[in-house]
Amino acid sequence: MLETYIPAASAKDLPSELLRAGFQYWESARGGEDLPLITAADLASIPSSLQPHIAIIDVEPGRKRFTIRLVGEAQARALDGEFVGRYAEDFPSPEAGLARLKTCVAARKPYYYAGRPEIVAKGFPGVHIIVLPFIDPTGAIRRLLSVADNSIAV
Repeated sequence: MLETYIPAASAKDLPSELLRAGFQYWESARGGEDLPLITAADLASIPSSLQPHIAIIDVEPGRKRFTIRLVGEAQARALDGEFVGRYAEDFPSPEAGLARLKTCVAARKPYYYAGRPEIVAKGFPGVHIIVLPFIDPTGAIRRLLSVADNSIAV
């Protein structure tokens, strides 16, 4: 499995239009602030063109547990299993995925990953994901939005 972690600096650094659109949405939601509010990471606020390619992940305060709240249609097809409502640590071989989520929260910045995790279904060339952090009114990161492109080989 190839694991590549690259902090996302700007949309131009991302390898697909889909990922660039996700990053641009996050940038717009920030509105000049360091991080956007959690209300912008609600399905009703996310552009419909991105919705099939997203996962919304809640971050539990204190314990840094991650609950999968929603998985878009394209993401659901690419995943080998049902993950909505489950903790990320319950996934098959969760260590690398948890490390990505924890790194995004600790850095308080978007994070980019390209690879072929075990949870990606057979027949997909791999996955390119950007994970975008959102805060509650106290400034704590409480939600992550991932946008994934499963059409690009790794």
